[in-house]
Amino acid sequence: MGQNGRPDDEKSDGLDGVPASVSVVAPVLHESAAGRFTVDELVRARAAEEPRSLMARLFGVDPIGAESAPLFARVLGERAMGALFAQLDDSWTVLHSIPVGSSGDRLDHLLVGSAGVFAVTTRSHPGEDIAVSGRTVLAGASKFAHIRDAELALGNAERRLSAAVGESLVVTGLLVFVDPKSLSLRAVPKDLEVLSSREVVQWLEAQPEVFDAAEAKRVAEIARLVSTWDAPPAATQETATDEFDVLLRLVARASSVRQLWFGTLILVIVVASTALATLAIVGMIPRGGPH
Repeated sequence: MGQNGRPDDEKSDGLDGVPASVSVVAPVLHESAAGRFTVDELVRARAAEEPRSLMARLFGVDPIGAESAPLFARVLGERAMGALFAQLDDSWTVLHSIPVGSSGDRLDHLLVGSAGVFAVTTRSHPGEDIAVSGRTVLAGASKFAHIRDAELALGNAERRLSAAVGESLVVTGLLVFVDPKSLSLRAVPKDLEVLSSREVVQWLEAQPEVFDAAEAKRVAEIARLVSTWDAPPAATQETATDEFDVLLRLVARASSVRQLWFGTLILVIVVASTALATLAIVGMIPRGGPH
């Protein structure tokens, strides 16, 4: 049996229908930034929130509201994963933010290399303990449907790539948690690998070879075709990330303001304490000498 409980012969015969060469003349996917669709969701969520008041800005209240905080963390996580995948050597093809079909589905990341094809779903719960048991994912005390999301991404990638290739193609699904406080696994679904971002690059580099260089290149070229994913034209157009960059600056500025207020408070406490101590000492000094 091969990786994830699939027969080894499934891996070896997945490319029988791939043509000897692929001439990419059809429209291809943009080189999207990691997390671009989540950025769009975040911008919409923030537009629905009440803007910060002048007083809130003065005191450095975080511009990320309760509704948009999970999306903000997810964008940061997907961007962090994009930076990690950039560490892979040139034999790997890495695609981010792939729109799939007309229902709004997408793949966070798709990797193609000599070790095969990997559909990567990224999730972020900063500072939380993550526990995976069967199909249940707990981040702290909250339950999430991350296994379902990763299986949906895997199914989309495997089904659409196989159709484009013309033969059954095995895709490995990865559910990657970005910098969790801890990650405990029990009875993970056999079609998925669940990893921490701290180990994912090393794990990928350690996987056995499935494709030779020519095969990996052909599959990557097919993966780049817009027609492979059957997404509407609007979904394949690159969206601007300017608003997110502005948001990052606002978050950094609010943090600086809070630090300034905190530093000022500490200074006031130190000065007040010193003044009180000085008054106490002065009060203990006899005045006028002995009578």
